[in-house]
Amino acid sequence: MAYYTFLSFVIILYLYDYFHLVETRRTNDTEKYNQYQCFSTLSDKSDKFHTKLLQPLLIKRVSGTRGNAQVRQHIISILQSTKIWNIEYDTFNSMTPDGIVKFTNIIATLNPTATHRLVLACHYDSKKLPHFIGATDSAVPCAILLDLVIYFKQQLAQRKQNNKYPTLQLIFFDGEEAVQHWSKTDSLYGSRHLATKMRHTNVQEQQDLNQIDAMTNDTEKYNQYQCFSTLSDKSDKFHTKLLRPLLIKRVSGTRGNAQVRQHIISTLQSTKIWNIEYDTFNSVTPDGIVKFTNIIATLNPIATHRLVLACHHDSKKLPHFIGATDSAVPCAILLDLVIYFKQQLAQRKQNNKYPTLQLIFFDGEEAVQHWSKTDSLYGSRHLATKMRHTNVPGQQDLNQIDAMDIFILLDLIGNKNIQFVNLFNRTTGKYYKKLQEIETQLLRSYDNTEHQQAIFSSKAYNYIIEDDHVPFLAYDVPILHLIAVPFPSTWHKLTDNEDNLDFRSINHFRNIMKLFLKKYLHIKKQFC
Repeated sequence: MAYYTFLSFVIILYLYDYFHLVETRRTNDTEKYNQYQCFSTLSDKSDKFHTKLLQPLLIKRVSGTRGNAQVRQHIISILQSTKIWNIEYDTFNSMTPDGIVKFTNIIATLNPTATHRLVLACHYDSKKLPHFIGATDSAVPCAILLDLVIYFKQQLAQRKQNNKYPTLQLIFFDGEEAVQHWSKTDSLYGSRHLATKMRHTNVQEQQDLNQIDAMTNDTEKYNQYQCFSTLSDKSDKFHTKLLRPLLIKRVSGTRGNAQVRQHIISTLQSTKIWNIEYDTFNSVTPDGIVKFTNIIATLNPIATHRLVLACHHDSKKLPHFIGATDSAVPCAILLDLVIYFKQQLAQRKQNNKYPTLQLIFFDGEEAVQHWSKTDSLYGSRHLATKMRHTNVPGQQDLNQIDAMDIFILLDLIGNKNIQFVNLFNRTTGKYYKKLQEIETQLLRSYDNTEHQQAIFSSKAYNYIIEDDHVPFLAYDVPILHLIAVPFPSTWHKLTDNEDNLDFRSINHFRNIMKLFLKKYLHIKKQFC
C-alpha cells in the first residue's frame, strides 16, 4: 500500500506544479522545502484511501454487469460529494463476441468551457475471468483519481471558474478489457467510442475547438490568451510613441495633417518591410481646392490575396477639435500592429502561401462643411476608383480591388463601453464571429480585478453607416466595419480628446486585433 500512497503523492505534487495550486499547509520554512516535506511520511494514517476509496472498487466489475454498475455509482458518488464537477455519461451499446453489451464512460470536467485541459484517465471495468478482481487493473488507478478529487476539493472549487489556468478533466472508461481475445474490435470499447464522440463535439461556447483539441500539453494556444491577462500597457509606448503624435488638429490640407501623415510614414518606414505608396490628388470642396494624400502600405505588393485594415487620419474641421476616437486611436492601433508583428511580417513578406496585409490611412473622410455624397469620403472615393483601374503588379486581369479578400475599417474607437455590431453578416459574419470568440477567450483570461465588458455584441443590423468603406462596397469588396454603435457621446464634440479615452478598452481591442491578425495570416508568434 505504501507504493500506491507514494504514487498518489507524486501525482499530487505534479498537479500542484501544473495548475499552480496554492497549498494552505505551509509553515514558516521555505516554500520549496515545505511542498515536499509535508509528504515525507508515506503511511496513510487515516486509511481512508484504502477503506473509503479503493475497497469499494475491489469487486468483479465486468462491463454490463451489476458489479460494474455498483462501481460506477461509487465513482459518481465521490465526484458528486464535492459539488464542483460537471459530470457527463457516455452510454452506448456495442456488439461484442458475447453479444450486445451496454457501456458507460464517466467524464468529470471542472470547467467545461475551458479551452485547455489536463486529462487524467483510467478504466474501471475488470477482465471477464472467474473470480477475477483486477486490483491493479485498474481499481487502484481509479482510486488514485478519486483521491485527487478529495484532496484538492477546496483548491479546485476556487479554481472552477478561473480561466487563468488549464482545467482538469477526469475520464473513467468502461470496456477497456477484451470480452474474449484482444483485437482492434474486441477491446477499448469505451475509449474508442468517446474519442470519436469528443472529436465531433465542440467545447462549450467554442465554434472551432473540439474537445479532443482542447487536450494538449502544448500550452501555446492557452498562452496566446493568457499573456494578455493584464490590460495595463506597462511600457506606455502605445500611448506616448504611437497615439500622442496623432492627437492634434489634422484637417486635410493643413500643416497638422501633414505632420500626422509624416508620423504614420516614419513609423511604417522604421520597420523596413512595407511598400509605401501615396495617393495624392486635388479635389474641389465647399472651401475651395484641397490637397489630399492617402497612404497605402502593402507588405507584398504582388500578392493576389489581401487583408486590408483601414482608418482615416484627417480630423473634422471644427475649432479646437482633436478627434481622438475619430480617428486618431484607430490609426494608432494599426501602427501598433505594424510594430508588434514586425519580425513575423518581415519573414512573411515574400511568402505567397498566405494572404498579405495591406494598410490604408485615408485622408478626407470628414465633410468640409455638411456631409453629402460630394462633401465626404474624398480619399476613399478617389482611391477606390484608382485601385479599380490598377492591376496587381504582374497580373494582367486582377485589379487591386478584386485582390481584397476582406476590408476591415476601424472608426470611433477609444471611449469607455463602446459596442460593435455585426453590420455585414452575410458577407463577413464569420469574421465578426471570430472576433467575438477571441474576445470571449480574452475576457476569461483577464484578472478578475481587471473587469472589462464585451465590446463585440451579438446584434446584427442590416444597414450601412456611411464611412470610408462605402466606395469599396460599391465594387463588392467584403466589408467588416468596426465602428462604435451607437456613436459615442463625444462624436464631433470638443470632448473627443485624450482626457476621455479609456485605455483599458483600447488595450482590450488591441489584444483582440493582434490575435485576429495572428489567426488570419497564420502567424506564429510567441506571445509570452
